[in-house]
Amino acid sequence: MELLDENGFRTDGRRALEFRRIHCEVGYAKNCEGSAYFQQGLTKVVAVVRGPKEVNPNKSKALKDRATLKCTIGFAPFSNSERQVTRSRFDRKAQEWALLLKRCFERVIILSLYPHSVIYICCTITHADGSELCACINATTMALINASINIVDYVTCCTCGFYRGDMVLDLNSQEESIHSLAVFVIALTNERKQIALMESHSRVHADHTEQIFELAKEGCLQVYDVIASITRRHVYSIARSVFKPEE
Repeated sequence: MELLDENGFRTDGRRALEFRRIHCEVGYAKNCEGSAYFQQGLTKVVAVVRGPKEVNPNKSKALKDRATLKCTIGFAPFSNSERQVTRSRFDRKAQEWALLLKRCFERVIILSLYPHSVIYICCTITHADGSELCACINATTMALINASINIVDYVTCCTCGFYRGDMVLDLNSQEESIHSLAVFVIALTNERKQIALMESHSRVHADHTEQIFELAKEGCLQVYDVIASITRRHVYSIARSVFKPEE
């Protein structure tokens, strides 16, 4: 299977640097401090934030100088047709991604503002069609803003693929299954363009790493434009309802 055909199109009809359609909502779930829904193509994720919840330092392992961050990622039973057959593989993947999610947002959340407390982040993948970890990170950014958790910057994430000299953004599940395809998951802060997360099980020549990083910056900026627009619109709507002038 080739990544691009002779006309430069991918299997789903996109160009190499073209994203799937993104749809997202802030404040998607109830009974939590913050939540968001993020859909990219057929990949769908719901992120929920609870906390910060103060805990008794004498009865727990709570940190005295900052909050403890706990992250979970789960696949809905109906998220993928293969899940029932390979459930253990999906569970291992979810555990690995939860650890990466935790590492990413420990660098972004200002945890020192919430000593003796715990912040919970829970992402549920309701449909899996590639770039699921990226969708979890993007959804979490919006959910944290919705929960009024202090973060140093927006964090956005995208996947980059490298195969036989071709580079693409936003891989779907069919593309991720291509043998010998190098897949990179890269999350960046918006203002400083610092790496919040870079994950890959692939190897590429050092000459290509700068190209991949530059491509990731372009991809993350595209995601940021969508997320920032949605979150600002949500904040403005709340502000209008709170400060609505009396008639």
